[in-house]
Amino acid sequence: MKIPHSQAIPDGTDSQAVKGALPGAVVRLQGWNGTTFNRIGAFQPSVVADGGAESPIFLAVFNYNYGYIGGASALWARQRMANVFKIVAAVAIVAGTGAVVWTPAASRKFRLLGYDLSVSAAAALIFCDHVVGTPMLRSPLLAAAGVYGRDLGKFGLISATANNVLRLDVSANATVTGSVWGVEE
Repeated sequence: MKIPHSQAIPDGTDSQAVKGALPGAVVRLQGWNGTTFNRIGAFQPSVVADGGAESPIFLAVFNYNYGYIGGASALWARQRMANVFKIVAAVAIVAGTGAVVWTPAASRKFRLLGYDLSVSAAAALIFCDHVVGTPMLRSPLLAAAGVYGRDLGKFGLISATANNVLRLDVSANATVTGSVWGVEE
């Protein structure tokens, strides 16, 4: 049985599919960043044991922040590292009304990657995508003055639509202090 093989990607080609490179050719590996393909690495194929002029494909994830997200599509996606940090400075929130804690730049979506928040009264934190009533995430019921933090991983939770704001609501009237972080894309 023959193993699938790789090919050299010509300069300027926006293709991830690679098949049939000659030994000595430099193969460029590219990854989709949501807008365009970025170069994520390169390697030089070698001759395989059967004497053929092709080298087996290998998984080019390296350390380039791509991770397997699985599902029916069996996708690989770019992992994110937070570069937007929003301070929530003693914001009084009335249950059911919410407060805007993150307004992304025009035509961008926020991707929540984590938070560390404290509430002044026993309440659950409810993160909403743009309007109260569309929760993205809900914390367990927190004790008054308790701190609750969560890292949502390298993929986090993304807003459904560009220009949506992240609203923070509570299950009981409380003052919330802390920070949220993520990226805008």
